[in-house]
Amino acid sequence: MARNEALAAPVYLEVPCTSCLRQVDQLAWHEEVVPVSAGGFVLGVRVNAPEVGVLLRELFAERVVPGALPDRNYSLWLSPRADDGVAEIHRLYRTFVRAMRSRSVRRTLDTLWHELDVRDVRAAGVETLFDVTVLVRDAQAHLLPGPLRRAIVDDLRRWERAGFRLVERSWVVLDIAAGEVVVPAPRWPLSAPEISERIAALDVDDRDAGCAVSGRFPIATWTTDGGEHTTAARVGQAGMQVLDREQRLSPELLVGLSTLLPTVGDLAPAWDGLDALRCALHALART
Repeated sequence: MARNEALAAPVYLEVPCTSCLRQVDQLAWHEEVVPVSAGGFVLGVRVNAPEVGVLLRELFAERVVPGALPDRNYSLWLSPRADDGVAEIHRLYRTFVRAMRSRSVRRTLDTLWHELDVRDVRAAGVETLFDVTVLVRDAQAHLLPGPLRRAIVDDLRRWERAGFRLVERSWVVLDIAAGEVVVPAPRWPLSAPEISERIAALDVDDRDAGCAVSGRFPIATWTTDGGEHTTAARVGQAGMQVLDREQRLSPELLVGLSTLLPTVGDLAPAWDGLDALRCALHALART
């Protein structure tokens, strides 16, 4: 079976032919792509070394699909342990977008589990999924445009020193009626003793491992991509962040957003630039 004949991935995980992807492809990847069943799809996780592939197959166990040839929907780079004991940088890419950059193996794997776990949430019938970056502080959620995730990941420790925790999921469930972000706990076996031992042996530096953010968080602020501040404009911009394209303009969704958005704050709009947004968030952290 040719790779492109495998079960199709969701639209948002299709591998595009872009210069950004070619830059990621130029890294020294191993030829193996681990096929994993998630939410009715078979998704591929490319690895940088044979031992990383072995680790993933142990972690996913029965969810590995023998003989499947999916595309490289995700790429996981776990750096080898340096001889001098200095922690190296580990990375996870969703197609060509960097979803996590960390010195912690556990945190990098947590992000992958969250990413794939969302597929199961959707398969269970939960439809209101939003492509947003979420920061949590004082049990409240701050929603930012998805494309800002990479910049926040690259500066993660600074955000955490300001009191914010990044939700490892790139997509979250919104309970629009309650005005809350819902982040289910991952169902992957990272806490199993034998798995924890394997990860601990790889982790040189676990200072930013933290713990996966999960729970229900009231929405404190919601920054969208556009520069308009009218409720109608914000509803349209927020609707475009819905993962399911067919659902973006549904009357029920738009009515719900038009009720919710006037009740939440709006930080420095994304079009003002990341620096303005960072200043706004840090100002909020000092309050």
